[in-house]
Parts: sequence; C-alpha cells; structure tokens
Amino acid sequence: MKLKKVQENELARSISEISSIQAARVHLALPEKSVFIRNQTAPTASVFVSLKNGRQLDQTQVRAITNLIASSVPGMSQDGVSIIDQSGHLLSYSPDSPNEVMADSQLAYRMKLESIYRSRIQSLVAPIVGAANVTAQVNLEIDFTRRETSQEMVDPNDSAILSEQSSLNVTSKKDAVGIPGAISNQPPAEAEIATKDANASMGGAGADTKWV
Repeated sequence: MKLKKVQENELARSISEISSIQAARVHLALPEKSVFIRNQTAPTASVFVSLKNGRQLDQTQVRAITNLIASSVPGMSQDGVSIIDQSGHLLSYSPDSPNEVMADSQLAYRMKLESIYRSRIQSLVAPIVGAANVTAQVNLEIDFTRRETSQEMVDPNDSAILSEQSSLNVTSKKDAVGIPGAISNQPPAEAEIATKDANASMGGAGADTKWV
C-alpha cells in the first residue's frame, strides 16, 4: 500500500507540471498477483485533474498523460487509464468516440503520404549521389476541414437533351420559282453544250466554195 501511494503521488506531481493543470490526483488499481494466468487481471488507473480557469486539455496532452500512466505501471494498457476533469468530463481515450477514430485515421493517412513522398525522393536522388548518401524527411500539414466533392444532379420532372446531331445538305440544282400550279413553276433545265460534227460542216462549206 505504501509503494502504491508513493507511485500515485509521483505520477500526480508529474501531471501537475503541465501548464494547463492546477492540481492532479492519481488512483491506481493494482490487482493481486496470481499463479494462474487465467485469473490474472490487468491494472487500471483513474486520473482526476483540476484545470486552471479558462484552460482545457487538447487531445495531444490527454494522450501524453495516458501514455505516462500506462508506461509507469507494468502490465497496464492505455485503454485502462481514465482521465476526468473537475467538471466531470471524460477526457481520456474512448474507442467508440467518433473524434478519436477520425483522428487516428487522419494520422495514418498523413503518415502514409509522408512515406510515399520520402520513398519517391530517395528513388530520384539515390541514382545520382548513391543510396547510402540519401536521407529524406517529409512532414505534411493537411487541412482536413476542407472537402471537395463533385455531383451530378438529374431532375426527373424536367426533360433534358442528352445528345444532339445536326446535318446540312447542299445541292447545285436550282429550286423551282414562279406561280404555284403554273407551267413556269419548274426548275430550269441543265445547261447543255450542243456539239456538231465538225468534219460535216467543213465538207459542206467546201462544196460551195469556188477558187478562181
């Protein structure tokens, strides 16, 4: 009991060093050791923090406190640490919290992109200076508050043209003009070139010509 009390006081003093925390108390639940592995239970911890006026803990600080408690007690997992403030709000990690799940997925996405860009940089520079002479580090800052979406809306009550095709036919023939029903309302005949036998014309002219 004395050893547990000393551990709780030391952890409380370490947590109180955070600028946003005015005071802290730590309660450890350390089960008795059993020779049977089936009967062994993991230890848990409860942390009560009193925040300063107008201050609050962000998720990074809450995770830091959780890791501090879990790493200080052998066999304790991060899921076994509960942190509450003076208002009774649960600050520790909750597996069912949508915000925590989203934060983990965002962190995994950022780390994946950083790894892709780092490998690309190394693959580009390594053939020039050598693989042993390349060291790359990539840090990305991604704004997850912005989202780009594209959508296509179709109104079933309004008809829309899906496709349109136009054609134009041009002809050299002239259209019929004149009074409807008259004989003149006919297109003019196509121009034809009358050809005659040139030899016959030449022969007829030579018969009438007399030479003196």
